[in-house]
Amino acid sequence: MNLLPEQTNVIDFEKGNLLVSASAGSGKTFVMINRLIRLLIEGKADISEILCVTFTEKAAFELKSRINEKLIKAIREGLDTLGRLNGQLLKISSADISTIDSFCLRLVKSYFFKVDGVPADFSILDEDNEKLLQKEVISDLFEEYYVKGDKDFIYMTDCLVSGRKDDAIKDLIISLHDDFSINEDYYRYKQSAKQIYGDGWFENHIKTDIENSLASLIGQQKNIERLYEYYGKSFKSYGGASIEKAYCNCATMLDLIKKINTGSPFDCINDIVLAELPSTSPKNKNMENIDEYNAEYYKAVRLFSDCKSSFKLNYFGKNIEELKNDFMRTESLVNTLVSVTEEFTKRYNEEKLKEGFLDFNDIERYAYLILQNEEVRNAVK
Repeated sequence: MNLLPEQTNVIDFEKGNLLVSASAGSGKTFVMINRLIRLLIEGKADISEILCVTFTEKAAFELKSRINEKLIKAIREGLDTLGRLNGQLLKISSADISTIDSFCLRLVKSYFFKVDGVPADFSILDEDNEKLLQKEVISDLFEEYYVKGDKDFIYMTDCLVSGRKDDAIKDLIISLHDDFSINEDYYRYKQSAKQIYGDGWFENHIKTDIENSLASLIGQQKNIERLYEYYGKSFKSYGGASIEKAYCNCATMLDLIKKINTGSPFDCINDIVLAELPSTSPKNKNMENIDEYNAEYYKAVRLFSDCKSSFKLNYFGKNIEELKNDFMRTESLVNTLVSVTEEFTKRYNEEKLKEGFLDFNDIERYAYLILQNEEVRNAVK
């Protein structure tokens, strides 16, 4: 197979770290295998020094098989000038060519004593039993909240539960637990979720979102003025309902821009939502450059329509104080969600440890913590 220059560069690269980004089917695996083979043939690496991780067991098996085949071929072709490839063949079965889950599991089994909370004789909780245990823990937890009549919890369920069943919110909390658990900085990630609606959030996000949307409309002013003049002259010359509509729509957009320039951001929201921009496709065979002008016209109308839809969905009919109150309630809701998720995580982990179980989220998190230990990092290297 003839290699592309980019593939050859990757295979021969030796200075520092290298990121290879390419589309599916472009030969990334082929290049990686040839790179590994080159390093082994030239004696620049031992197979025991290489970590190669994949997403599936099938892919890991195929990688080992293809490296094995390449090494045998290299020996037969007399490329083993250093006399070391037979030894590399013997080490392939134990090489670190595996899924990320398998690598993390081996790491935790070897260095479990380096972090707190890992049972020496832990077992992996399979997916079916994991779901059963999660369902049992969250059902018991929700029952306690209902019995206590916790006001924050009741408000959360009133907001998020549709109908009589709370299965969807239970699934949401388990999903949040998974998100928190796989994040490398578990505790900071949870706190950031709680603080997202904290001091200054309204001014820094909502007000900025509105102002940025309005600024994008103002940025169209000169373009719309040009369209307004073009369609106005064309209507006077040729008439036509479609041209008249485009002319009137341009006038409406210019009027809205004038209000944006002279009023406060929140005063403009209702005007934009209530504005009418009737659909039209300006047509007249006598008009010069009509396709060019129509393209710009459609772009401006689409921008106003998108802004109108967003404002209608999020801000229509409310003043600034009402919007702030909405987001204060959202802050309370989010904090309750995170707090309930934390309590679920605590109880779920207690139940797992009681039975000596870890799931793969635990394995990945403990592997990350283990690798913070310099002694372990040096040993793994």
